[in-house]
Amino acid sequence: MYLELTGRVDQTSTLPTSKNRFFYPSANAGFVFTDAFKITSDVLSYGKIRASVARVGSDAPPYQLANTFVKASYGNNVANFAFPYGSIAGFTQNSTIADSVLAPEFTTSYEVGANLGFWKNRASIDAAYFNTISTSQIFNVGIPPSTGYTSKTVNAGRMTNKGVELLVTVTPIMTNKFKWDVSANFTKIVNKVTSIAPGITSFSIPGSAFIGSIPSIKVGQPYGVIIGGLIPRDSATGARLINPGTGVYATTIANQVLSNPNPDYNFGITNTFKYKSVSLGFTFDFTKGGQILSFTAASYKSRGAWIETAKDREQPWILPGEIFTGGKYIKNNIQIPAQTYWGVQGGLQSELNVYDATVFRMREISLSYDLPARITKGWGINYVRISAFANNVFHVAPNAFFDPEVNTQGAGNIRGLDLQGAPNARTVGASLKVSL
Repeated sequence: MYLELTGRVDQTSTLPTSKNRFFYPSANAGFVFTDAFKITSDVLSYGKIRASVARVGSDAPPYQLANTFVKASYGNNVANFAFPYGSIAGFTQNSTIADSVLAPEFTTSYEVGANLGFWKNRASIDAAYFNTISTSQIFNVGIPPSTGYTSKTVNAGRMTNKGVELLVTVTPIMTNKFKWDVSANFTKIVNKVTSIAPGITSFSIPGSAFIGSIPSIKVGQPYGVIIGGLIPRDSATGARLINPGTGVYATTIANQVLSNPNPDYNFGITNTFKYKSVSLGFTFDFTKGGQILSFTAASYKSRGAWIETAKDREQPWILPGEIFTGGKYIKNNIQIPAQTYWGVQGGLQSELNVYDATVFRMREISLSYDLPARITKGWGINYVRISAFANNVFHVAPNAFFDPEVNTQGAGNIRGLDLQGAPNARTVGASLKVSL
């Protein structure tokens, strides 16, 4: 059994002098019960349980304690002009009010887990459950524009992440010349925003977005949900409501959760085969759930470029839903032109362009050959490996006609938005590794 304790003190220049020093400790303990109880078994080779708790502090980005001027720009994420223009500088007042009394933000993590080895460690299991709580986070919250600003930097918010992680490794076959290794992992994370700031229940995440489909932090929801307008529905049947005067959907209800980009779980498996000097490896992964709002799909529908829009193009169409007439809801029977039908479904902020992001993918495949040592030593080289590989080989998305992994924002905090981004690329290549 072991116990490890740590403590750390950081001091930062981005926080006020009265709050710029903060302490964060950690503790972790483990118990190897196979050693403690002297367990000898042909099946159970190793057994350990572990637990840890840690608190981590973080300071603010620079220049958050006083109001500053910023480079002026005009436009939006489609067209934008920013200073300087040649030799002409342009600055404007920052739209965010600084907070001179910011404090550090903290994340507290709890984890319990187990490590098990079987059959002389030919198979192993690493399982963990974790609970992470983030408090006093530093971010900008929206304020009325009548103040002359649009946001304010504050310490606020509480967010939790709970989940399980499982890693299983197995060597089903191992001989003098051949070896087969399998590694599988499973991850499930449940995220929830439990509070933001007094009087604030949601605000947008900075980054690429369009008015009407806003990646947001919303109390009671996972981080990063897309806020927009939803078509009203019949509370009894769940059917969407149709405007009886036009035959198209009724006006949407604003500030609703349009989509949730967070997956239900992720699973991956890697197989590696090695025969003498030749190795073959490939990786598959599977993402269940999550949603993506696709502006690409909206554009294809509204412009008649999607293959489905070619069906019965000259015939009238009827939107699925209900109309309210004669004091009751009945199935919609109002005919509209095909162009109107697809135009309605092609709205950029429409729930009809939200797709399930479930996807199965062959992530990678590689084939390599190690030159025999008797050859390389004659060249004065220790090691030579020749490889061929391919990444993003293929994918199957049963509920989307595009790759759900596409994300216009890239590496930012915004997920689940396809703002007519470029498709993901497949990479094929070869490599040569030499060790002297």
